[in-house]
Amino acid sequence: QIVRDYLCIQATNVALKQAFLVAGLVISPLRNRLKAEIARNSN
Repeated sequence: QIVRDYLCIQATNVALKQAFLVAGLVISPLRNRLKAEIARNSN
């Protein structure tokens, strides 16, 4: 039971981009090397 609770890998259909958006990691001070125009067009 402990192994199942802590080491399971969940199957998900969430796209990586959506996961990064939710986490606030798409455009942040940590990822500030993209020009604003390129970032806007990356959708």
